[in-house]
Amino acid sequence: MGGQRWSPRVTVGVTPFSGLQVYATYAEGYRTPHLQEVFRQNGAHGSGYEPNLFLRPEVASTIEGGINLKFDGVFAERDMIRAKINVFHSDVRDYISTVSSGGVTQARNVGTARLRGIEMEGVYDYGRGFVSAAASFTNATMLDGPYAGETLTDTPLQNAGVTVGFRALEDRLTWGVQYQSIGQVVRQLSTGSKVYPRVDLVNIFANWDINDSVRLDAGIDNLFDKAYTDPQSGWSTSSNVEQGKGRTFKIALTGRFGG
Repeated sequence: MGGQRWSPRVTVGVTPFSGLQVYATYAEGYRTPHLQEVFRQNGAHGSGYEPNLFLRPEVASTIEGGINLKFDGVFAERDMIRAKINVFHSDVRDYISTVSSGGVTQARNVGTARLRGIEMEGVYDYGRGFVSAAASFTNATMLDGPYAGETLTDTPLQNAGVTVGFRALEDRLTWGVQYQSIGQVVRQLSTGSKVYPRVDLVNIFANWDINDSVRLDAGIDNLFDKAYTDPQSGWSTSSNVEQGKGRTFKIALTGRFGG
């Protein structure tokens, strides 16, 4: 289950001209199974789960490359653009997945997984406000093993988000709205596979530095109180239980004393 391994990472970057950087990276990663994967048995999440004391660590080899953009004073004196585009190709040996068979669910090494995709993020800041966006699109399949050719489970493969923010009170107050789209997820349960559909959420937020020592943070998550199932925490084995976080009000007052 455990062990040790040297995981190298090498990055080479080139800046052909000011504001543009091109880079490439090779890296290896090592993940040992966590306790729930190894020892989980029945318990609070229902029957049919069995421990697996013979799980091997995952070993990943990744090649990625992309560009970073950094420009100031594009449309106005105080504005700026920051952006990043990254493409990646990763093979994960001894990939650990949840397997259901004969009414028993267990974490197992199921072969080599291949993940390829693109990640994008950027922000335009004009002083009095900003617009930021991020998205990732991933193709993730099993190369071999009993699930060769199938899409990986338990992971949203398409994610996107946009935030629009504004500043006031000499930049002490920042407020805005955020849109989140979390892609469809397929999950393996003891009764078989279940598809959790895409989720689209809207959140609002405000952060106010009242003075140099006191800060107020407030927000509303899931503004429209949308009912949905969170694919990362749902444990229903029969029907979709809409247990995702509903409209949630948040407020925090932080004070600092001394220097």
